[in-house]
Amino acid sequence: MNKILLAVDGSAYDEKSVAFINDKAAKVCNIDVYVASVLPNVDATLLHVYPGLKDEYRAHTEKLLTNTVQKLTVHGNASWHILEGDVAKKLLEFAEQTGVDLIVMGCRGLSNYEELVLGSVSMKVIRSSSCPVVIVK
Repeated sequence: MNKILLAVDGSAYDEKSVAFINDKAAKVCNIDVYVASVLPNVDATLLHVYPGLKDEYRAHTEKLLTNTVQKLTVHGNASWHILEGDVAKKLLEFAEQTGVDLIVMGCRGLSNYEELVLGSVSMKVIRSSSCPVVIVK
């Protein structure tokens, strides 16, 4: 396990995911952690009404990612990355591009009905990932 993708979204599960990585990677040297968050596609009409929305969201995400990287205590490198588009698809593409050995992400805790109707990012990542995925709850 030399490369880990930590997917964060600002939820309470981010802290637990960081703790999981800090605990599991404490004895591993030369580890790379890629902390990533995905900006979802924003409707053009919404951007017309709130022209600064995307910039505000990006600034908020940069702060979230910077804070998350600072909380990691791994022996190696930690970097943050902002992706844009469909969350599961972009996380999976990024994992392939960087050759990560493990994806760590939180569980959003959708209800059974929401899960059925909306699907779940974590479930999509689990089904399509070529590497192990840890869902932190």
